Amino acid sequence: MNDKSRPAYRSQLFIPLVLFFCFLLVFTFGSDFLAREAIDFSGYTWKLKHHVHSPVGPGPNYWSSSGRSVRIDESGNLHLRIIENRGRWYSSEVQLNQGLGYGTYEFMVYLPNRPLNKNVVLGLFNYLSDRKEFDIEITKWGEDSPTNVQFVVQPSVKDKNIKRFPLNPTEGTKKILSYTWTRNELIFRCENCKDESCSEKVLLEKWKYRGESMPRGDLKTHINLWLLDGKPPTDGREVEVTIENFTFSPLGKENSE
Repeated sequence: MNDKSRPAYRSQLFIPLVLFFCFLLVFTFGSDFLAREAIDFSGYTWKLKHHVHSPVGPGPNYWSSSGRSVRIDESGNLHLRIIENRGRWYSSEVQLNQGLGYGTYEFMVYLPNRPLNKNVVLGLFNYLSDRKEFDIEITKWGEDSPTNVQFVVQPSVKDKNIKRFPLNPTEGTKKILSYTWTRNELIFRCENCKDESCSEKVLLEKWKYRGESMPRGDLKTHINLWLLDGKPPTDGREVEVTIENFTFSPLGKENSE
C-alpha cells in the first residue's frame, strides 16, 4: 500500500469504529441514558426531563427522556412511564416550552385499570416556582388509603389550599382533569367520560379557590409521573399512564386582566 492510499483507507475504518463504540455505549449503559430534548403532543412542543446521573426533585428521582420512558403512539397519545434499568428506577416528565396564560387547561387521562401504586405520583400542573404553582395530583402519598387525588395551590401547608378526594379507576374509563385559571380564581374539575369518545361527561368533583396564594406570572404546564421519595413501587412493577389529549382554551381579555 502506497502513502497516497492510506488516508482513504483510514477514513473507511473510521465510520465502522464510531458505530461500534456507539453500539457498545448503548449496550453498556442502556437506552435510558440517551437523552432526547423534546416531543410534539396535542399541537404543542414539550421539553423532556433527563437527569440520569444523580437524583433531583420532585422525589428526588432519576429522570429518563428515552423512548422507553416517554413516547407518542400512532394515535398521537402521550405515554409516560416509570421504568427500571439495572436496579435503578427512572421517572418521566414533559413541560411546555412556553407559558399559555389564563384559560382552561384540560387533560384527557387514561389511567391503568388498577389503582396507581401507593408510591407513584401523577402530576398535572402549572409551575413557575415552589410558591407559584397549582396542581392536580393522583397519589396516595405512600399510604394505604382510598383518598388518592388532590387539587392544590402551593404552598399546600396553608389552610384551605388543598382538597383531597377518592377516585377509583375502572376498566375502559377515561378521566377529564382540568383547571380554569383566571387572575382571581382557580376552578378545578374531575370528570368521568361516559363513552370512549368522551362526548358525554359526568362531573365527579369540583373545587374553587380564591385564596391569598393565587399564582401569577409565566407558569408553564408540566405532566410528570414519579416516585415518592424515589422509592420503587411496592409491587416492583413498572408503571404507565396515557394522556390521550391536552387542550388549552384562552380566556377573553375581560377575564384575564
